[in-house]
Amino acid sequence: MRAKERERQEQEELERQKQEFLASLPERNEDDSLPTRLIAACAYMLPLLDAAERFGWPLALMNPTMATFMQALNAPMALLSAVPFGLGFLLVFIGMQFVANNPENPALVRYNMRWSSLA
Repeated sequence: MRAKERERQEQEELERQKQEFLASLPERNEDDSLPTRLIAACAYMLPLLDAAERFGWPLALMNPTMATFMQALNAPMALLSAVPFGLGFLLVFIGMQFVANNPENPALVRYNMRWSSLA
């Protein structure tokens, strides 16, 4: 009998601690409007630019229809490459981490910023 009572009390204590923890979390920002989705999609520009720089031009030489796509990526690449010592990509990466760690930003943006910076 005592063992069942003690087990029930432990379960109640665990449930109380769980409820306290959930109550202490900040409210999720579940915004999924069009601007939020566009920002979330733009998070993948950094890995795209990095891959296009390494592998895109050789593929464009083999497939000339890709050349127009690669030329469209030249402007952002030139902007990032203009920063000396390759710090352009690093600054964008740090900015993405800052956005991903800010709980006030929508969850969709934070999730995509985090995953795109790991790619």
